[in-house]
Amino acid sequence: MTKLDRPDTSATVEHATVYLAFELSKAKWKLGVMLPGSQKLSRYTIAGGDLGALASRLADMRKRAAAQGRPVRILSCYEAGLDGHWLHRWLTAQGVINHEIDPSSIEVSRRARRAKTDRIDLEKMMRTFLAHVRGEPRACSIVHVPTVEDEDRKRLTRERERLLKERNAH
Repeated sequence: MTKLDRPDTSATVEHATVYLAFELSKAKWKLGVMLPGSQKLSRYTIAGGDLGALASRLADMRKRAAAQGRPVRILSCYEAGLDGHWLHRWLTAQGVINHEIDPSSIEVSRRARRAKTDRIDLEKMMRTFLAHVRGEPRACSIVHVPTVEDEDRKRLTRERERLLKERNAH
């Protein structure tokens, strides 16, 4: 298990903060979790889109963090993608402070061809997120989540573009 830097913010003193990073795919979601007082990243896998399993995992994390005797907060992040922002809205409704990270803002080494695994990506995402929470100015860029109405408006334009492309392909 890799040890990751802990943020040194005043909020970590008054709250028992759980840090959560997602690596999302259609088939499975990888969750990286750092509980209060722990320096290691625990990893869990749940089926892609299984909100029941995710809710159960969140409840377990809250219970374990509450043992510290302080108010619990959960901070989470994942890379913004083509799925839209429904997961952000669901997490927010569960009381999670969520951040969608712009994938192009996560720094990667250009010296050599890098290995690409969910395990490595999860650790990199957690390091980047913790740096952002600590206040490092260029750790990553956070995506502005549009309202449901704005997202629906964009969906119409994207659907039209897809249909035009399909028509021209025939």
